[in-house]
Amino acid sequence: MTPPDARADAVATDNVVSLRPGRRFIPAWTVTGETELAALTTMIMDAADVAVFRAQPSGDLVEANPAFQRLNASLGGSETMAAVPGVRAGVQRCALLAQTVTRPQALEVDGETRHYWLRFVPIIDDNGMVVGVGGACQDWTAQLGRLNSAMLDQARFRDFARASSDWFWETDAAWRLTAVSDRLTGVLGQPTFGLIGKPVLSLGRLEANIAGERPIDRAMLEHAPFRDQLFVLETDVGEAALFHLSGVPMFDDKGRFIGYRGAGMDVTRVYMMEEEARSTRRSLETAMGELSRKNVALDAASAQAQAALHAKNEFLAAMSHELRTPLNAIIGFAEAMQMQVFGNLTPHYVAYANDIVTAGHHLLGLINDVLDVSVIETGEIALTIETVSLANLLDQARSLLVLRAEAKRLDMSTVRCAEDIRVLADERRALQIFVNLLTNAVKFTPEGGRIGVDVGRKGDLVTCTVWDTGTGIAPANHERVFEKFQQCVNDAYHGKPEGTGLGLHISRQLARLMHGDISLESELGQGARFTVALPVAAV
Repeated sequence: MTPPDARADAVATDNVVSLRPGRRFIPAWTVTGETELAALTTMIMDAADVAVFRAQPSGDLVEANPAFQRLNASLGGSETMAAVPGVRAGVQRCALLAQTVTRPQALEVDGETRHYWLRFVPIIDDNGMVVGVGGACQDWTAQLGRLNSAMLDQARFRDFARASSDWFWETDAAWRLTAVSDRLTGVLGQPTFGLIGKPVLSLGRLEANIAGERPIDRAMLEHAPFRDQLFVLETDVGEAALFHLSGVPMFDDKGRFIGYRGAGMDVTRVYMMEEEARSTRRSLETAMGELSRKNVALDAASAQAQAALHAKNEFLAAMSHELRTPLNAIIGFAEAMQMQVFGNLTPHYVAYANDIVTAGHHLLGLINDVLDVSVIETGEIALTIETVSLANLLDQARSLLVLRAEAKRLDMSTVRCAEDIRVLADERRALQIFVNLLTNAVKFTPEGGRIGVDVGRKGDLVTCTVWDTGTGIAPANHERVFEKFQQCVNDAYHGKPEGTGLGLHISRQLARLMHGDISLESELGQGARFTVALPVAAV
């Protein structure tokens, strides 16, 4: 055997066939006999890791190495019949074309799908005739898996890059772009391949971030990683787009700095919200300052109002005292004239005296109401809380109004308390409450109507409800009737504006000062029910 020759053709001597490896199935060797050729072929095929075979142009196997024999046998083949899918057709195609044929083939081997590359090389004699075909089955399942995995990783990265609002970049040591993701196209409105080689600062400017820092300055000096470097780009529509750049340095195998690689995160909305928040805080601080000034002014005005109210109440109290003295004298002289104490008077003067007495008592009642309100508001009212008989209070109140009720033919027979119930109250003020309520009932109940009282218990309180069959009060005015100077003159409950409108207000305030209350239930046309609640006295 001679070593490989650089010639394109092999030399034939005597009866030895010289092979032409025109398609590079095996190197060109010069052989001196068929026995040596067969031994050489067998040696090469047995030593190969791949499944190698030789076949006739028809497709029948001539010989094969152990790897191919095992593969072929697992698929049901024999020594002369190739059962490996694609082998027979590949051999015939290679022989027909007289050129190398390569094709992929997926095989089911031992219940597992394996991937092979099938390669067919024609064997040509000196006359240029194809006398056989050499083939190989290269298992590349593992390589294909790694290739698919790498392609999947690349596809996943591309999908992440497209789906993300971030863009990815890479620069050289001079801060020139060497790679950039397509996401930046949507921002700048130009293809990214045109950006390669451009300085990063030609695209935008570096500014201090929201914390007032420029982390890239120190990182560039030390070739260190950095984060949250504000980078301002101008979009294709002339608007500012804000990004936080984060990068890590790259070094070659000798440790030399070769550039940066990183990402740009869109923070435009974050900075807009921060600016809005700052503007809101500034507005709020301004509003708080203004509110503080107004509160100071309001406190001063409130103090002035309190002082004015106190002065008013003191004035009303003083005037009420001053007015009652001459008014009592007027009423006394008028009553003396009415009774003709100093001699007979003509009927005209008696009538005048009656009018003076009536008007005087009415005016005295108004003055007393104003005085009560002034005393209550100044907190100077003195109450003597003691055990009081509710029956006695109702009897006294009824006796003061019975004549007025009889004049209107009103039935007051149920204005009484049959039980011996005692309450904790100031007797004079409690009587004033019931007189006020019964006065209103008599005043606003039509002739022939009825007025009564229902007594009950509610926890630690005694409830005494003064009811009438008058025209009632609209629900919208239930709270209004307890306000000062509110007479509800348009309500059916009030036929005309008599008095000051202070009676119910005074009554409720007195009840509350005695740890009780007054409530109202009424509908138009169904009368009214004023309920006085006072603490029950211990037996």
